[in-house]
Amino acid sequence: MKWVILTLFLMTSALTAQTNLDYSYFKSIGEKNIFNPNRGIISTQIRIPKTNSVSFFLRGTFTENGISWAVFDNKVLKTNDSINGMKITDIQFYHIDLLSKTNAFKLNVGSAMIKHEDSDWSLK
Repeated sequence: MKWVILTLFLMTSALTAQTNLDYSYFKSIGEKNIFNPNRGIISTQIRIPKTNSVSFFLRGTFTENGISWAVFDNKVLKTNDSINGMKITDIQFYHIDLLSKTNAFKLNVGSAMIKHEDSDWSLK
């Protein structure tokens, strides 16, 4: 009987101690909540440094009436169109193929290309 009373006492004191927790204790629940539609937005954004650089971001691709389109920040282009001096040679569901004067690139949806002042194009 003494063990039962001691167990109940310990359980009660443990519950009482936990009721004094502040928001910081539960913060990780909100951050890791898989049902939160805003979770992970920061990780999907690519930050491009504020320098003298040129860049573009491939938002997505789609096909309409047999013509494939690539969606960038503020443009929608098709095969053989150019963006910042790079020719779009192929558009697939998950990526596009680009051709510059010196290199060929495969740019995945959700990725960016960047060119700094004194350098060539590179994937970001």
